[in-house]
Amino acid sequence: LSFKLKDYSVFGSSDKISINFLNDYLISKSTKINLNNDEYNLKILTKKKNNSREYITQATGKISANSLRKIKLLNEYDYIDGEALSKLSLKIKNSDSGSNVSVTLSSNMEGMSINLFKPFEKNANEKKYLLIKYNLTNNPKKYIDVSYQDYEMRIYNEINTTYMNISSPSLQGSLVIPGQLSKEDPLIAKLQYFDLSDFQGSSDPKIYPDMNISINRARIGDYIFNNMRLSSSKSRDGMTLDHLSFQNQDLSMNASGKWVNISGKQVTFFEG
Repeated sequence: LSFKLKDYSVFGSSDKISINFLNDYLISKSTKINLNNDEYNLKILTKKKNNSREYITQATGKISANSLRKIKLLNEYDYIDGEALSKLSLKIKNSDSGSNVSVTLSSNMEGMSINLFKPFEKNANEKKYLLIKYNLTNNPKKYIDVSYQDYEMRIYNEINTTYMNISSPSLQGSLVIPGQLSKEDPLIAKLQYFDLSDFQGSSDPKIYPDMNISINRARIGDYIFNNMRLSSSKSRDGMTLDHLSFQNQDLSMNASGKWVNISGKQVTFFEG
């Protein structure tokens, strides 16, 4: 048995699978299946509740970063590495109101690393809970719902651009991430709230992309800053701060400047 979901770049195969049909029920024994070259143990079962019937295909195995990068729902991000034990579930629900098809993936991500700024980064030996949900029915924009620790995200991709809405205790707002970041096409963030105390970035300014960020309410430690704006671009020795402004009860700022790495030391200066 082999199959391929061309629209999503997902392919699978199994040497042997046995399915029992009993009235409207489907049941199978556990069998091995390969999905995008990752091996899973798969079984099929049926659940009935009131006037609805749910056919569930469950697969447990280690999903790899290489497999995730192949899926067209996700851009080919290179900041994920390794593999982690995961559970995949395909559910087909039939009821009087119609049919619905959904896919979920859950994992504690042990064995997989994420090379991003805190709190999104993780080492391979850490456990961080991940849940991905995707509805194949009535989902023309192909939204993906992602839960990662206490961050709830809705993501969708268009040609060379990723759109993301985020809700969490420390970050609320939306991001637009071009496939090729540049000064003409920067990362754009429009945030209602951002607690920078929970985020720890790299001390090397050269790793940051071109950015255009607006924050209605920002918190740094015990201080609140309203209407914070930051436009920055990459430079040979670090980051050019094209515009930085904010205000709070005691202080306001409207300036430009640079954050540079000189002989291994970080130097920041402003004008305005």
